[in-house]
Amino acid sequence: MTILPHEDCVRRYGVRSGPKVVTDHMLCAASNKEEECLPDAGGLLVVRSLDGSYSLAGILSMGFRCSSDDTSGVFTNITAVNDWLVETIVW
Repeated sequence: MTILPHEDCVRRYGVRSGPKVVTDHMLCAASNKEEECLPDAGGLLVVRSLDGSYSLAGILSMGFRCSSDDTSGVFTNITAVNDWLVETIVW
């Protein structure tokens, strides 16, 4: 799974859905495997650190079909919404 530059993400989805569909609170990730599909909305994107631990990077929001060379999944960027999550969910 590869996280794409934000500009590439906006360009890929802007063509299909109009401008500003992908916000600053989102990120795109693509794979050469069929790892994420639209029915998997809510699925997790995790990244592995150099020490072998895993961290939550995103939650699948949308996609137009299963991941392929010319599309990707759009995820809520956990880093971008972390403050809101802590304020809203953590007591």
